[in-house]
Amino acid sequence: MVKVYSTALIVKVMRRPPSGEEPDAAAASAVPWEGGSPADYVGWTLIQASHALNRHVEALLGGLGLTPTQFGVLVQLSLRPDLGSGQLARLVLVTPQSMGQLIRSLERAGWVTREQGVGRGRRVRIRVTAAGRDVLRRATPVVGALNVAEVLGLTVEERWVLNRLLHKVRDAVTAPEFRDNARARIAADPG
Repeated sequence: MVKVYSTALIVKVMRRPPSGEEPDAAAASAVPWEGGSPADYVGWTLIQASHALNRHVEALLGGLGLTPTQFGVLVQLSLRPDLGSGQLARLVLVTPQSMGQLIRSLERAGWVTREQGVGRGRRVRIRVTAAGRDVLRRATPVVGALNVAEVLGLTVEERWVLNRLLHKVRDAVTAPEFRDNARARIAADPG
């Protein structure tokens, strides 16, 4: 059951008592949030799960000197060797500026090379090196282990369904109109 308090009650609780004493902090903090249970917010649950899982991925890939985003770049370049940096940025969900830094870090590690295309205005080709393929080969089982249904607390079927649903959510939130759609909902229901 969610208790909803009026703004007047909150103001009354926060108002300084007539005696000049400080307001009752315990009473003020007892006023519940009017948004219901945070557990009912899909986006918030996704954020929490993402942060928790990311900490594990960072720790385990860090043992190989690799970040999760670097892993993603190496995977994408292995699957599509002719991707440009802008396309890579969209696929791994970083800004083009961040992609430039990522490529430089991968190059310093010896995991990729950059080759200037022939002719004016030609795209730079980014290639995974033998060392990059080796670190990717060692990292893949690490990432795979973190995706096993039992490790995630799911059945095989639940994992499959969740993955499909997460793809739908990812596609929705990365669509150009997502923020405008959210703003329209906020304007339609200002609370």
